[in-house]
Amino acid sequence: HHADPDPQIWQIVDQQAYPQTVAVVGVTPISAQIQGQDLKTGDRVIALGTHLLVPGIPVKEYTQ
Repeated sequence: HHADPDPQIWQIVDQQAYPQTVAVVGVTPISAQIQGQDLKTGDRVIALGTHLLVPGIPVKEYTQ
C-alpha cells in the first residue's frame, strides 16, 4: 500500500492549465474546502477532463 500523492487541482493561468498542490481542509457531500499556496477565492480551476491535461496546455474557458 503506497501513500496517495498530494492532492492537486488544475488552475487556469493566462489561458493555460497548471497543476497546483493543495491541502484539503474540509469535505462535504457536495464540496471540498482546499488551501493552496497561490490559490485565492475566485480563481478559476478545471473541474472536468483533468486526466487529459499536461502542465502549460492551452485551455479555453467554457461559459454557459
